Amino acid sequence: MKYENAIIFALIPALFIAGCVQQSQPKGLGDYTPPTGTPSLEMLSPKDGDVINGSAVAIKVNVTNFRLADIAANRANRDNEGHIHYYLDDREQRVPYTIVSFTNVPAGEHSIRIELHNNDHSPLFPPVTVSIRIRTTG
Repeated sequence: MKYENAIIFALIPALFIAGCVQQSQPKGLGDYTPPTGTPSLEMLSPKDGDVINGSAVAIKVNVTNFRLADIAANRANRDNEGHIHYYLDDREQRVPYTIVSFTNVPAGEHSIRIELHNNDHSPLFPPVTVSIRIRTTG
């Protein structure tokens, strides 16, 4: 009997604590609230006409009213969500990052284009894109 009472008294605090803990459900895809406003994209660097010494080109952008999503998540399209397509001439990177680098860029004139894309890689409509020209010294 003493053993049974000890077990009961040991369980009472555990049951009390368990009853006080609030369980929360993880946020899922159904909880998504899209950013409001028109998505915009700004190339912070480089700027149009810049001369870049060397063969590495780092591109830094600013995105507003648009949620960058993991490209590997294979999510369905959602309003104002997706990733960025970066183009340096014919080379492309598709990423959810605001900073990327292209390496081994030969010396000369180059075009850079950045675009916001939906989760399925289709461009936004109307398109949100920025294009510039730069020169590298190789």
